[in-house]
Amino acid sequence: MDDRKSEVIGPYTLVALPHQGGFHGVIWQGGKKTEAVTGSSVDDCLNQLRDRVADLLQAEAAARGDSSPTVSATVAAIHRVAPRLTTGQMQMLRAHYNAPDRCITATQLAEAADYRGYQAANLQYGRVGLLLYGELPVVLPRRASDGKLIFTCALAEATDQRSDDETQWIWRMRPHVAEALAAAKLV
Repeated sequence: MDDRKSEVIGPYTLVALPHQGGFHGVIWQGGKKTEAVTGSSVDDCLNQLRDRVADLLQAEAAARGDSSPTVSATVAAIHRVAPRLTTGQMQMLRAHYNAPDRCITATQLAEAADYRGYQAANLQYGRVGLLLYGELPVVLPRRASDGKLIFTCALAEATDQRSDDETQWIWRMRPHVAEALAAAKLV
């Protein structure tokens, strides 16, 4: 049984696997091993690698100082990401694009993708944000609870508004993302 897991985030390939009675993870870039981690499981190693790549991309975005990527750069990034998106993830992007003022809650995203609840939408939409972020890093906010980057913010901004029942943020799609989705003919 092969417990190896790998994924691509922008220019990085992350690989985690059992190794010599433990668990080992490696970040590859351009055919070279750039970093290695050990962890308590394959998933733990993969999570550590994701966090490290996110920090590398955040530093790149901060050094660049871009506040908002161009539409053409976003179109190119979306073309690289789109083949890796699931049907549900594409349904959420389309629903968000078509929402009034391009504003939507996680529950509405879940309904668009036929997920059971907002938690699945948060996870899956965050994955889309991570993939886009890997291709086109921008400065992202961090969660107060654990300091992790909020990858959904690569796609949208949290508004000052809350849902009618006050339990959820309302997300507004970033204008360059909306324009790029239309230009890429994905919505």
